[in-house]
Amino acid sequence: MQTRISPFRLAFQLVPVALAVVSCREPAGPDAKRTTLSPASSTQLTGTVGTSVVEAPSVTVRDASGRAVAGVAVTFSVRSGGGTIRTPRVVSSSDGVARVAAWTLGTAPGPNTIAAMNASGDSVVFAADAVAGPPFYLLKVDGGDGQRAQPGAALGVRPRVRVLDVYGNPLSGITVTFAVEAGGGSVSEAEAVSDTAGIAESGEWVLGSPGIQRMVARVGQLVSEPFTAKAIAPPFTCAPYTGLPLLATFRSELTAVSCKDAQGRSLEAYTIVVTQHNAYVFTVTSAEFDTDLELRDADLVEVAKSDDRSTMTNSRFKVLLGPGTYTLVVSSSKLGATGSYTLSYEQAGTNVERCEEAFIARGVTARGVVEEWDCSSSTDVFWDRFRIYLQAGSSVEILVRDLGYSGPNIELHAPDGSYATVGQGRDYLTKLVYTAPVDGYYTALVGLLNEYGVDYEISVR
Repeated sequence: MQTRISPFRLAFQLVPVALAVVSCREPAGPDAKRTTLSPASSTQLTGTVGTSVVEAPSVTVRDASGRAVAGVAVTFSVRSGGGTIRTPRVVSSSDGVARVAAWTLGTAPGPNTIAAMNASGDSVVFAADAVAGPPFYLLKVDGGDGQRAQPGAALGVRPRVRVLDVYGNPLSGITVTFAVEAGGGSVSEAEAVSDTAGIAESGEWVLGSPGIQRMVARVGQLVSEPFTAKAIAPPFTCAPYTGLPLLATFRSELTAVSCKDAQGRSLEAYTIVVTQHNAYVFTVTSAEFDTDLELRDADLVEVAKSDDRSTMTNSRFKVLLGPGTYTLVVSSSKLGATGSYTLSYEQAGTNVERCEEAFIARGVTARGVVEEWDCSSSTDVFWDRFRIYLQAGSSVEILVRDLGYSGPNIELHAPDGSYATVGQGRDYLTKLVYTAPVDGYYTALVGLLNEYGVDYEISVR
C-alpha cells in the first residue's frame, strides 16, 4: 500500500536537513572585504635612523556602518626607506584596532613609508622623516696628516675631520674642537662647525719646537685619531746661489765666514732647475778638504747624498730626478775645514750600471736592465740597486713593470735593518707598498734569482 505524505508534513521534515546544511558551514564572522581602514595613530612621524618610531602605526577596521570590527587581518608593508616592521600581519582587536609591534626606520636619512592594507584593498600610508643619529665617528680627511714644516711655520693643509653617526651618515651643525696635544704648537680658531658634508676644518696649525707634533679633534667625549706633523729645523738659513747650469763647471771656496749648517760646518748651496725626467750625475772635487755633497727637494727634504765612505776627498752621486727645483749643498765633512772646490753636473743614462748606487726621487719612472755584471748577493742572484730617502711614517709605492717576461722581485731594506720583499704580481707588474719606520735612506733592490738580462721599468710614487 502506497503512503502519501502531505506537502506540509514534507516541508516540516526538510527543515532539520536545511539546518544541518547551514551548520556545516564556517561560523559567521566579519566580512573583511566589506571593511575600511582609518588611521588610529599619527601618519606623519619623525625618528632617528635605525631606531623605532615612538608611536607604533595603527589603524581602525570598520564595517559599512562605521562600527569597529574585530578579527580582521591587516597587513603592513614597507614602501620606501628600507626599514623593517615587527609583526607585519596583525588581526584587529575588540576595539577594531590593528597595531604593529614596532616600525624601525632605515639607516639612511630621508623619507620612510609603510602601508597598512586589508582584504578589501583599502589602505593607509604612514610616513616618517628619518634623521641622522648622534656623532659616533670623527674620521680624518686625507691631506692634513703627515705634513712637515719648519718650527714656527704654519702647515699648508689644515686638518679636517668628517663627523658621522653610527651608520656613517654625515652630520652638519656639529661643533668640533681641535686641540694641539704635543709639540708645543698652536691652532687658530680651535672650534669649527661641520658643514653639510659633515666636514669640520681646523684653524691654522702653527708648529712648535723641532720634532713630532700632534693634534686631535673632539666632540664631547668622542676623539679622533691624531693628526701628526713634524717640525724640522732647516739644514741652513742662508739663501742659495741661483742658476747653476747643466754641464757647466763652477769654482768656489768655503771659508770661515761661509754659511753654516746646524753642526757649524761651512757650506754653500745652489739652486738646480730640472726640466725633464732623467738621471743626473753631480760631482764636487777638492784637494784642500774632504767634501760632502747632498741634494734636497723644494721642501729641503733629502733626495741624495754622498756616502763619503772612501778615502777620496771628492764626492759624487747619480740620481734619477723628475722636473722641479732642487737645492744642491756643498760642505766640508769635518768641522772647521775650508778650501776651494769645483762643482759640476751632467745628464746620464737611467740604467744602473755595474752595481753602481743610484738615488731615485718620488715621481720618477725609469727603464733599466739587470745584467750579469750588476750587483749579486750570491752566485745566482742579480740586482739593480736604488736608494730613496723616506721620512718616518710616510708611505711609498714602488712599481716594477716586467718588459722581458721574467718576473722580477723587489726588496726594500730599511736603515734599522728591517726589510720588505714582494714577488711578481699579475700582468707582469710587481708592486711594493711600504710605510717607513724611521727617517733615512732605504735601499731598493730589483732583480731575479737565477736570471739576468731582466728588462724592466721602475716607478716610485
